[in-house]
Formats: sequence, C-alpha cells, structure tokens
Amino acid sequence: MAPRPWEKEVVGISTRKSMWRNSGSFSNRFLKGIDNHVKDWPRVTLEIRERIYVGSSRTEREWPIARTRYKKLFLNREKREFDRIPAE
Repeated sequence: MAPRPWEKEVVGISTRKSMWRNSGSFSNRFLKGIDNHVKDWPRVTLEIRERIYVGSSRTEREWPIARTRYKKLFLNREKREFDRIPAE
C-alpha cells in the first residue's frame, strides 16, 4: 500500500502552530506536485505527553514502530484510570 502523506502526524497541543505553519508546504507538495523540502521531512513525528502542556517530540522512520511493546490495559471507570486486569 502506498504511503498516505496526510497520515504523517497526529496533532497535539504543541504541534498545532507548526502544523499550520507547514500546511502550505505540505499542500504544495501533495496537491500541486511542487518539489519542495517536504520530501525531507521525517516519515513519522511523535508527541510524547507526560501531562497537559508537558511533553516532547521525536521522529521515527517507520510506522508502526518495530520496537513497540504492547500492553493490554483495561479502563477502570470507578478509579478513572487504566489497570492491567479487568474490573469485576
């Protein structure tokens, strides 16, 4: 399956400014076919959140990330958090 450029970035609070700043370049590349610096952008940009307004960004070359460790979590409505075992 061919890569879909519009799926490049999941937008968080701190990325909105850069998203709007780069939207013209992105549109020129993928809608108008203009050869520009967008081809040099990383394939994936992640925003890792610690809490609201606190986090960091990093780039990756692949999606899904090969070194991902998956954890099965269950939503506990009473505690309003995730648990490793389902609530009874």
